[in-house]
This record gives sequence, C-alpha cells and structure tokens, in this order.
Amino acid sequence: MHLRLALPIVLAAVAGGCGDSNSSSNCTTTTHDKFVITQDAAAADATFDFQSQRCRLDADACGDLCTAAESLHSISGTIDSCTVGFDDDGGVHFDITYEQFVGGLDCEVPGGIGFGGGEP
Repeated sequence: MHLRLALPIVLAAVAGGCGDSNSSSNCTTTTHDKFVITQDAAAADATFDFQSQRCRLDADACGDLCTAAESLHSISGTIDSCTVGFDDDGGVHFDITYEQFVGGLDCEVPGGIGFGGGEP
C-alpha cells in the first residue's frame, strides 16, 4: 500500500488534557487514532466522498474531510490534529488526535453548565 499524499491539518489547539497519546486530565482525555476509510465506504457516504475529492485537489479543503471522517468513524470529541493520506486503492488514511469530555468534579459540560465550584 503506497501513500501518495500526506497532509497535516491542525484544526484546533485545546488547553488541558494535552500530552502523549491517551493522556487525560480531570475533564478530558486526549485520544490518538489511526484508521482507513475504504473506497467503498467513502463512496457510500456522499458528503465524505465529496470532501475526499476536494481534499485531493486542494489541501486547504482537508479540514472538512477530517470533520466528515469524524462523523463517519463515530469520533465524538474535538479534533486537535488530523493528517490525511490517500492510497492507490482509493482508501483514505487518517491519523487523528482529538479531545473527549470524560466528566469529573468541577468540569464544565460542553454546551452546558459547570457543576461544583462554578457560579449558577
């Protein structure tokens, strides 16, 4: 399997929980994941297929492909970094680091209200 293109895309910098693969803080955990979405799986999802074609033509569009892969690969979290590569068989390779909320005391719930120590 030969990778023709590898494009590192840094999508966001998140404070807290950063560090080595699978490190964690009280509220978040950092996860590093590598996976391949096959040509058949890509073709079955119109949004992913469209974003894949855009990324092949324009490296600036690869951030949208990472977001589409997040949904297709059932990643729930905030992407910190994403590297995309394409193989000769039409597969798309991802190397993604992302933050996941794991809860805990004094953690603000994403999109919600914090508990313990915060103002009402």
